Amino acid sequence: MSKYYPLSQIKSNLYTKGNEYVISSTGIPYKGYYHTTSNNESFSGKTPTDYPVSLLNPVEIQSENDEVEFEEDIVNNKQSYWTIGNPNYQYGQNIEPKSPISTYVKPKQSDYELGEFERYFLSKTNEIKFLEVNKFTYNQYFNQNSNVAYQLYQPIKLSWELTGIEDEVYEVNYRTVERIQENLQLRGFVEYFRGRFDKFYKIVG
Repeated sequence: MSKYYPLSQIKSNLYTKGNEYVISSTGIPYKGYYHTTSNNESFSGKTPTDYPVSLLNPVEIQSENDEVEFEEDIVNNKQSYWTIGNPNYQYGQNIEPKSPISTYVKPKQSDYELGEFERYFLSKTNEIKFLEVNKFTYNQYFNQNSNVAYQLYQPIKLSWELTGIEDEVYEVNYRTVERIQENLQLRGFVEYFRGRFDKFYKIVG
């Protein structure tokens, strides 16, 4: 942790079961002890003295109804995707691919210096549903890794403007999303952003 916080500004000895945070640098879900600071940042370890300390990002969780529907999709598609379509099935392993996890990804200082950063999404192929994910997860689906349900999701990558004139940044990001929606025939992708095409915008300089 680069900044010092007095003990009065730290909540220590907290614990997560693995569904609340991911490690900021890798996007991997974090399970174990953590602590938070007065500015709402979370770090691994019971206290700041537990090294190594890693910055944690909160996981964006789907609504309860959406998660129930997703579990039903897994059951309904188990025969076609998880068994017959799974390359591990021929070896008698019958391993179910992992479900995608939505990840809260935010730009780094180096991205602001560049003026843009890459954002990654998954679009469910049989319904209007989108998840923002990290680069690692995107690559798993793009490369059709057998450990994930790549048959059910289409990976999407786009460049997101961060700096400049705010109205122009908004317009560029909107046009980028609109173009991807049209080219990939992703109904509802523009609406997914809820008009927040200036998200992460920052005045630099």
